[in-house]
Amino acid sequence: LSRKGRAALFKKMKKEKTEGSQKKEKKQNEKKNTHRVKREKIEKTPPEVIPLIRKAEANIARGDYKEAIRMLIKVLSMDQNNIDACSHLGYAYLKTGEFSKAETLFLKVLEERPRDPLLLTNYALCIFEQKDAKRIKESITALELAAKLEPNNAIRYSNLGQSLFFAGDTGAAISAFEQAVRLEPKNIEYQFFLGDSFLSENKHNEAKTVFLKILEIQPLNKDAQRELKELEKKDTSL
Repeated sequence: LSRKGRAALFKKMKKEKTEGSQKKEKKQNEKKNTHRVKREKIEKTPPEVIPLIRKAEANIARGDYKEAIRMLIKVLSMDQNNIDACSHLGYAYLKTGEFSKAETLFLKVLEERPRDPLLLTNYALCIFEQKDAKRIKESITALELAAKLEPNNAIRYSNLGQSLFFAGDTGAAISAFEQAVRLEPKNIEYQFFLGDSFLSENKHNEAKTVFLKILEIQPLNKDAQRELKELEKKDTSL
């Protein structure tokens, strides 16, 4: 390179290095700010809140959702924006069938954690369980994102498939259930979802293959045996 060319190249390299340093510094500052915000939240949390949340978590683990709800409501009366309490309370409401209350809480938590697959799934389940056909697309959108964020988690595809099936998109539901089965081939529930979806599309051969697969896993499964008998009747009547 000529002297002029080397000077131009040096200037470009210096600019790229400066821009790279600025980006790195920006990321470091963002990380520091995130830690600072988290630290401030912890410092602002009343000291009696954390033990109550731990007790509520233990109650949820035991299936005592009513007691967990009582404790978490108490937590939120002291610390109304406590995200962990909102998340746990939403789950407790979901398990007790109070879907509208659960949905409100999950939406609040998702503002802080918009890419949490479990939260997205729980939020979607609230909509799905309310059986509101006009809102099922919201459920599907949330479940699609959850599956994208956790592509190796079979339950994400199973939940997505159920919402798609309810929405009447059986073809897409079959694809979701097939992915769930690929990830967990011995999961009987996923296999049945897939087989039933094939039946709804009158794809008898595909359904038969699925029910036979179930019998390979559980030779005495009565539901699979019954479905195969029904398919044989349909085949002989044709």
